Amino acid sequence: MQLPWLRRIGRELAAGAIALCAPMALSNCTAPMAKLHGVPASGFEQQLNEACGRPIVYPLSARCVALMGSAGPMLEHRSELVMAIWRTCPHDNPCYRITTTDPACTGQELTAVAASSGAGDPCQRAQQADYSCAALRDDLAYMEHAHQPLAQRDVDNSCEANKNRLEEYDRKIEEMSVRIQWYRIFAQKGF
Repeated sequence: MQLPWLRRIGRELAAGAIALCAPMALSNCTAPMAKLHGVPASGFEQQLNEACGRPIVYPLSARCVALMGSAGPMLEHRSELVMAIWRTCPHDNPCYRITTTDPACTGQELTAVAASSGAGDPCQRAQQADYSCAALRDDLAYMEHAHQPLAQRDVDNSCEANKNRLEEYDRKIEEMSVRIQWYRIFAQKGF
């Protein structure tokens, strides 16, 4: 099951990436954007879709982060926060979504990651075919967390704590966006 805010952010990131990067391209403030001069908006959108997925897939690839120029580090941090949620909230990660919706997993125990029953297991193949689930399955921190007894898990790294971190980060980014808009209006008036 995908979280509603995750779907919303994915749609908004894809739609807003051009708006976010357009001022950077105009001001020539980032090296990756300088390479895109002369690329029509539709070409940039295609590059963005290829690098970041449509809808956006997590964890963000290095190519996606680089394509986003100076906004890349902020998006990379958000990607790390999403991964932290997936590691600690088994019912919110992409592998669980596959085990609950993909016909190849019908009748299997509903776990966050399908147990390996051999290379020919169709549910495991379905999970490996999904970019985000495959990345999570290969994530060492996820594997350590999944095999750690509940009593030994760190409260500061709980599902709820990680969701709160992402919510707070998104709130800070939104506040920054509002400040930037206000600054542009102020600067355009010559103050």
